[in-house]
Amino acid sequence: SWLADVAAAGRAGYALDVRGYGDSERPPELDAPAEEGEPVVRAETAAQDAAAALDAVRETFETVHLVGYSWGSMTAGVLLEDLGAEVASLVQYAPVYSPAADRAADFSPGDPPAAYRTVTEADTRERWASQRPDPVPAGAFDAFWETIASSGQGVDDGDAIVAPNGTLVDLAEASAGDRPYVPEDIDVPTLVIRGSLDPTSTRDDALGVYDRLAVPNDRSVYAEIEGGTHFVHLEHRRE
Repeated sequence: SWLADVAAAGRAGYALDVRGYGDSERPPELDAPAEEGEPVVRAETAAQDAAAALDAVRETFETVHLVGYSWGSMTAGVLLEDLGAEVASLVQYAPVYSPAADRAADFSPGDPPAAYRTVTEADTRERWASQRPDPVPAGAFDAFWETIASSGQGVDDGDAIVAPNGTLVDLAEASAGDRPYVPEDIDVPTLVIRGSLDPTSTRDDALGVYDRLAVPNDRSVYAEIEGGTHFVHLEHRRE
């Protein structure tokens, strides 16, 4: 819906599947037993893919606005801070920067950490439904799941997907205080936005990112979408 809205406004929108996601190149660890490899695709790796995509977009457009969603907000932070990317503005949507310590178990990549995890359709549907006081929008989950399951991530005839565990390691380490970027180093106009019911990107965490930005108040905005969850871009409230 975000890409469609951008296009309807007469702009160009690009979405990136970093390696190991969608139909992008699969790290070889995803084709071996999960317990044989280290967790793959950390934020630093994803930021390198984002930097390559940014270079490609810049062949056509000089002005680029960056949106990071969920773990992608970490990727965006690394892209700007460590890789020195220059963008006109930043959106940290549903940012996860300093997860509460009591949520660390939710981000466990296993003991010992596995290279990737397998996620079923039922588990994913339950995760979304558990955040909502009302039913998931009709057809939204099915479209969401079909898109992922029909990509290079799909396994078991579309009943499950594989997902790199680098995400979970980044989140677990952030929960323990080792975060991949520093909001104080972000100095471009920035919007920090989350759904008010989101249990993953909490209000305290998102406000913590916003308050630490090196951006004057007239160039930074914090906003919440009432009744939205971590998947608000697929929900009625997205409008």
